[in-house]
Amino acid sequence: MLGTRPGTYLPGGPLTWWMMVGVFTPFFLALLAADLSSSVWHLPGWANWLGVAVGFLGLGLLILTWIVGLIKGLPDWSLPSLGVGFFVLTYLMDGGVGRLNEFFNVIYWPDSILGRILMVILRGFLWMLPAVVMAVIVLSLSRPFYRRVRQDWSLLSFLFLGVAIPPFVMNDPYQHLAPFEIAALLVLSIGAWMFLKWHTPWQRLKTLLLAVILAIGIYASGIYLAYPLEEWAQFKTFPRWWEAILPILSVPATLLLISVPAIFGLFPKPEPVGV
Repeated sequence: MLGTRPGTYLPGGPLTWWMMVGVFTPFFLALLAADLSSSVWHLPGWANWLGVAVGFLGLGLLILTWIVGLIKGLPDWSLPSLGVGFFVLTYLMDGGVGRLNEFFNVIYWPDSILGRILMVILRGFLWMLPAVVMAVIVLSLSRPFYRRVRQDWSLLSFLFLGVAIPPFVMNDPYQHLAPFEIAALLVLSIGAWMFLKWHTPWQRLKTLLLAVILAIGIYASGIYLAYPLEEWAQFKTFPRWWEAILPILSVPATLLLISVPAIFGLFPKPEPVGV
């Protein structure tokens, strides 16, 4: 396994260096965002401006990956970036629905701790639903991608891994969380690298699930440790432990989302063209 090129066992075949750039572009952008959003490093002004410039370059590369990926039928190297696109669309839809619910007073915040925990878990599952719907639409519109997913369903899990990346850098109030965000994102990056090296879809799925669990564990621990260091913590309504468990409550929905493609494994693979 260690001696093989990344992607050797995927339907698209081995990945070249520029394809690997496409794979890891969303991870790089997230790492950069974690760094720039923190006051831990005390960087000089020119370093921050350089980081912003590199960030815009990376964002352009991400958009280019979306465009090229769509034109080329969603090749393997474009899938994590496409997953980030799914997240962006889901986030926009979630914001609209959230405001409507608040306006019509449809959803009430439970009084009990258990009720609040169940509410957050349920919201996580509902939040992942649009990503599944978007994946079904993409599969129905892109026959080349559908055929590759039928050959190796773990490609869809790889796409959904991209949905899990942005939440690690969206905790704006925290100024001391960057080291933990970076550690969590590096774990996800290693998981993506190992995904590209494994032989079978089940090995790849287990790798992604383990990476997500470890990354969220690191992130949640970081929130618990960083909470007392934040100036606003003394004015916060929710206690320290609640802030820390919020990422953990997203684990069931995230793991289910990444595991759902395994359903394809229950069906026989299509015969190769020409057989």
